[in-house]
Order: sequence, then C-alpha cells, then structure tokens
Amino acid sequence: MSKSKLMSKTEVECQLIGHLMCTGKRPSTESLVPMSALRFKQHAWIVMALKEAERRGLQTDAVTISELLDEYGMLGRAGGYGYLLELVTEVDPTLSVEELSAAFAPKKAVH
Repeated sequence: MSKSKLMSKTEVECQLIGHLMCTGKRPSTESLVPMSALRFKQHAWIVMALKEAERRGLQTDAVTISELLDEYGMLGRAGGYGYLLELVTEVDPTLSVEELSAAFAPKKAVH
C-alpha cells in the first residue's frame, strides 16, 4: 500500500501543493489538481498562482508564487509567505507528485 493512501485528504493536499512548489518540470497543474477537489480556499489561491506562473513561463517556487499572490492581493488569503514555506519545507521526499495527484483522480465505479 502506498504511503499516500494512509494519509488524510488534507495531508495529501498539503503535500501535493508543497511538491508542486519545489519540483522542477512536471505535467500541468491543471491535470494534477482539479480545483473542485481542493478542500481549502487558500490552496485554491495557491493553485491559481501556480497555473498563472506556468502560463507566464515562470518558476513555480514559493518565492515566485508568493510574488504572484501578492500582485493579485491574495497572499494573505493564501496563508502568507510563511505558510507557502511551511508547505514546501514539510514535503515528504519519498512521495511523488504523480502518487499524490492520484488521490484526486475520479474514483472508478465498482460493478
């Protein structure tokens, strides 16, 4: 059983967003994190900033994301710079973005 399956949805969400801000090239944020699946409004602001950084061809690190959020007046609503750093520093390196994003994939119906 994968480690992410033992985590709560909240923990998985925090880990995934932290990973997205500290890993290099990846599939688009849109395909990894459906906005409708996010449990916290502050995470939605962060994901929107990640998408905007990707659209502009910018890095998706915590500093750039905090600058984008500040540009739109949403840094406070997203938890502030300290919260972004907390998400990044608490990333579990044994988990992958793909493994974490699988928790957000639609569940297949059992027949």
